[in-house]
Amino acid sequence: MHEIGSEDFARDLELQAQVDTYLILLFFIAFFRKTQRVSRADRRWLRFHLFARQRPEAFRDQNLRGRYLETCELAASYTQFLDTLNGMRRLEEIRKFRSLDYGAKKAHVFALMDRGD
Repeated sequence: MHEIGSEDFARDLELQAQVDTYLILLFFIAFFRKTQRVSRADRRWLRFHLFARQRPEAFRDQNLRGRYLETCELAASYTQFLDTLNGMRRLEEIRKFRSLDYGAKKAHVFALMDRGD
């Protein structure tokens, strides 16, 4: 059971929100492309603007700074992994990821990074 006031709960919400934002914006990019396809360059551009440009140091509170830095790095790695999957496998992976709590999501992303996927 998730404790709403816990730091892990807040990090879980932030991580999931960043992944969801990336996926929704990909959908919009595809919608506005004549080909309905999203290029690798589009994905890199979007990932840069969503994750790399974040400025966690703008937060005075050390806890907030740590939260946004960590969730940004995890979301960037996870979305990069998602982009390597075909449609059906991606959908299964997203459903699996969504069902995990924060600690399990973090471990899952680290395991994916260790595999080199």
